[in-house]
Amino acid sequence: MKIKIEHFFSFLSIIYFLIVSFPHIPTYNNMSIDSGIYAYIGQQVNKGKILYKEVWDYKFPAIYYIYAFLFKIFPDSRWTLYFTDVFIHVCMLILIFLILKIFEKRDYFWIISFLFTTTYRIYPCFSGGNLAEHFFLFISFISLYLLFKKPTKFFDFTLGNCFVWMLMFKQPYILIVLIIFLFFKDRILKGEKKFFFCGFLLSFLFFICVFLKGAPESFETVTFPFKVTKESNFITLNTLKNFLNNLEYKIRIILFVGPGKQVLLFLPIFFFVKDRLKFLFFSLFLSLLFIYLTTFALYAHYILLLNILILLGSIILIKNYPKKFALFFLILFTLWPLTLIKKRFIHSYNAFYKFFVLKDHRIRVYPIVFTVAKYIKPNETLFMIPDYCEVYFILKIESPWRFCGIGQGIPNYPKFKNELKKLIREKPPDYFYLEISIKEFENIFDLKPSEYKLTFLENNLYKFKILK
Repeated sequence: MKIKIEHFFSFLSIIYFLIVSFPHIPTYNNMSIDSGIYAYIGQQVNKGKILYKEVWDYKFPAIYYIYAFLFKIFPDSRWTLYFTDVFIHVCMLILIFLILKIFEKRDYFWIISFLFTTTYRIYPCFSGGNLAEHFFLFISFISLYLLFKKPTKFFDFTLGNCFVWMLMFKQPYILIVLIIFLFFKDRILKGEKKFFFCGFLLSFLFFICVFLKGAPESFETVTFPFKVTKESNFITLNTLKNFLNNLEYKIRIILFVGPGKQVLLFLPIFFFVKDRLKFLFFSLFLSLLFIYLTTFALYAHYILLLNILILLGSIILIKNYPKKFALFFLILFTLWPLTLIKKRFIHSYNAFYKFFVLKDHRIRVYPIVFTVAKYIKPNETLFMIPDYCEVYFILKIESPWRFCGIGQGIPNYPKFKNELKKLIREKPPDYFYLEISIKEFENIFDLKPSEYKLTFLENNLYKFKILK
């Protein structure tokens, strides 16, 4: 039995994925800050805390409930998150194969799977996995597969649910969902639309219940990001230089921490093709560019969403150009970050050596975890500035307040500022972890030196007491 060369390379692409994903095992890499926030909130939701009212972050609720769901089924550990990350990556590779099969281009799976793994995991934008962008990308791949397939009742019901979940990750990403809906509007409305809207309504009602249960605090998820964005983008002559510096920084993020260069190289070769999909590609490109340049912050992991364009761009390329030309470009895009690929292989070797040769299976954590574990007693509470919520999650301890940290300038807003001033006096934590000056600490909580006592322990950890 002869094995096709495409099958051999497809097998190698799976090996490639397993190699480059290995450095993300919990024994080799620290938990990312955002993942720590989501894990802690998911953990607290499972303990009965009400999202937004009793445990708060400013994003929409989908990511927190995904974490809560995972921790309902599996242990609330970093290993659960690592294997979830591996699982959704494998699922996305399967979806890529199935989408290529629809277009009768499955022989290209080997190179597109190589390219996707490179652009998804090699760049710094990957951020350790299990962030809102990873799950958004996964659900968007499911949605695209279902939209390319012939409508069925089950498919369209699932599709309706997918649209709502994509809407409920982050506020700016609503624009992406709108673009996809408008492009496929005829397909949706001429398909099993009753089942699509039933699926949409089912998930929509679930999230409405989440918002109503957490009201009125849940409505802050709508207003807070706009306040931050408006403040950060307000331009005067005095801030024009800062604005230009911020713009230059965002452009560098787009081009250098993710597959921005590959996406830009797709653009000129699509001007000359007659393919309806290119309008979806360009529309999504412009919408992502708008999101990246106008929202209050552009963190590296936002760039992961360019992988939607990588998939669509690869399909357009192989549909409209000769095989040799298409393969040349796809191989070029795959090997573009060759230096980063080499570094990832070195990290893979080091992670493998540590885990299997040295048999060191200890979870890698920040030193503050050991400091906190040394001092904190059962039923005592800790508040951390800045937000190292992975400490709460790993040690299974709690913040005394609904805030698990005060990132994104929370103390700058009068409502939150007043709430913090009230909370520290009425429900003070037993400990503070402070990577800020004492003067800044006093300013955040409007405290005078005569009103409190901080006793230094070690490594920025303090015992705290309100003086009556």
